[in-house]
Amino acid sequence: MKIPAEWIISTEKIQNQDRITIRFYKLQVWIDQVKQFSGVRWEPSIKAWHIADCAEHRKILGMPPKDVVGNSINNLLQTDETRKQQLQKFSVWMRSHRYSEIGRAHV
Repeated sequence: MKIPAEWIISTEKIQNQDRITIRFYKLQVWIDQVKQFSGVRWEPSIKAWHIADCAEHRKILGMPPKDVVGNSINNLLQTDETRKQQLQKFSVWMRSHRYSEIGRAHV
């Protein structure tokens, strides 16, 4: 399965369970694609699809194994290129939801 670059993939606790969340602009093609994952569910409160945080799903999504990502210190090991890709994905997501990339200064 080819994962679109526009998908924003992260991990979260949902109902005390470790889950992988998948966010993207609403396109039927992507909805059909995400529904191919076993146990996928839509969570309206966070406006994201989520699946079990397991080795199989991490491998399909191109995420590192769970034991490698234990804490925030490990996130510092990511390359600058990976960070740029993540920032680009987030920017696309923000624009698709009509958020500005430049925040307003509070007076």
